[in-house]
Amino acid sequence: MLGFSTVIVLLIGLGAFSVFEMNAQNTHVIHLRDNWLPAVRSTLQMQTALVNIRVGELSLETASSPSAARVADNAIKDYAGNYDQAAAEYEKTFSHMLRNM
Repeated sequence: MLGFSTVIVLLIGLGAFSVFEMNAQNTHVIHLRDNWLPAVRSTLQMQTALVNIRVGELSLETASSPSAARVADNAIKDYAGNYDQAAAEYEKTFSHMLRNM
């Protein structure tokens, strides 16, 4: 009877410890979701905008007509706006992360 009671107490302790650890892991996942992933998304958007700007510059340099050059120039301006927007979002997210550390 004593051995069986000991096993039950150990199982209850293990269950309580598991619930505690799962709560800690959930807190870490929430922190990643709310803080780090938006920052990563913003940096990837910035990287994509830079790649598109470089492609637009290539299109501008190889444009065969003034209208094609205008289209490429407008695309570069649009992508630069996308970059600025992503950079602003990154700065906001990063400063929020620093305050919460």
